[in-house]
Amino acid sequence: MILMLLQNVANSSNPVSDAFAAIIALFFIFFSLCIILVSSIIMIVMWLVMGLVILLLFIGMIFWAVMLIDCVQRDDEDFPKNIDNPKTTWIIILVATFITGLAWLGAFIYYLMVKKERQKPTFDKKE
Repeated sequence: MILMLLQNVANSSNPVSDAFAAIIALFFIFFSLCIILVSSIIMIVMWLVMGLVILLLFIGMIFWAVMLIDCVQRDDEDFPKNIDNPKTTWIIILVATFITGLAWLGAFIYYLMVKKERQKPTFDKKE
């Protein structure tokens, strides 16, 4: 296509106007290629971001399931004593956050308030 433009300019009776037309055509070809390249890069980035979001959601769901299993298997004595029926309350909280789409948040709060709290090592002073 570029060679055809150059041949038309060389064989033309008005080479200035044809050269100008050839320059404009080349500009639009270059501009089109730039748009295609940029849109391709944007699509690749979008696919990578979508993949990362799906991976994070999958990890969040696994974390939620592990915290729910921990909550169901944990004895009532292992929960903090600041609420009545802590096991039932935490199961309701975890299921409610799952229904609302914030399962990772409920699991993270459970982890901080129950699981991590009970995993702290205790140091007894021996006298």
